[in-house]
Amino acid sequence: MGLIFTSLIYSAFVLFISIFLTIPFSSWLARLVGAMDLPGEIKVHSQPTPRLGGLGILLAFILPLAGLFWFIDVPPAVHRQLIILLGLLISLAICAYLDDVYNLTPILRLVVEGVIGSILVLSIIGMGLNWLLLIIAWFWIVGLINAYNFLDGLDGLAGSVATVNLCALTILLLLSGNDFLAIVAITMALSTCGFLRYNLPPASIFMGDIGSLSLGFIISTLSLILVVNENFSLNSLVAVTLAAALPLGDLVVSVIRRFLQGKSLFQGDRGHFYDVMVDRGGLSKPQATYFSLAIALVLSSLSVIAFRFSFSSLIQLFY
Repeated sequence: MGLIFTSLIYSAFVLFISIFLTIPFSSWLARLVGAMDLPGEIKVHSQPTPRLGGLGILLAFILPLAGLFWFIDVPPAVHRQLIILLGLLISLAICAYLDDVYNLTPILRLVVEGVIGSILVLSIIGMGLNWLLLIIAWFWIVGLINAYNFLDGLDGLAGSVATVNLCALTILLLLSGNDFLAIVAITMALSTCGFLRYNLPPASIFMGDIGSLSLGFIISTLSLILVVNENFSLNSLVAVTLAAALPLGDLVVSVIRRFLQGKSLFQGDRGHFYDVMVDRGGLSKPQATYFSLAIALVLSSLSVIAFRFSFSSLIQLFY
């Protein structure tokens, strides 16, 4: 009972500072520094909107988490992982903030992501493993960072899908015995929930690159740690892939589509799955967001099932 009560208090605290403190602050700061998302040819909004909501998400994530881990004993191995995770996250967030305010070139941003991904992979996996695993892990990190950025195209879409993915990841980490990292995942989910108060249709603030890149980084990093701790088991690989299948699938299809059309991989377009739902499927923008959220819920549920049961057991259910 004490643990449940403490968890509820902590959850309420994270939501409170996200809704009432950090997101309003980030909205004010965006207007102050001119970080406004202006309407355009491929934009879905009709008026200038603050785009530093991701800063509010990060502050509501880091501040309670730092305070919590200050008062509890964290195993040395987990403490090292947390230091690396938060250090690289802050580095990525600084780059994303500069991008939101000054519009950095995509190549420069990709270089920063690549360096951060390399440091992360080498520090978590180490150089003693097969080089192919290191490359795959690097693509997983950099790919998911950009996948959630691609997903940020409709009001509430990236935030709601990421929240569902983080909740699934929390369950997976708990099932694998990574309780401290599960706290990291649920804290990010709660801080994003607070952001959704302002971002669900019609949105009054966008998360910007600082939000989408940070969410992709946290989800990709925690899922990579999970897979490494599970010794790259098939169950863990399938589980984390299913949890992130929606943004990951959109990224892969978008890269292939732009390559076949001879477009720059960094050139935005209206060919994402959610754009197709609106432009050709006849759905309204809110309907496309909520339908995508339903898909994410199904995929995340399947990810937990895939992790919890062996594939031989699942196969036997159908015979």
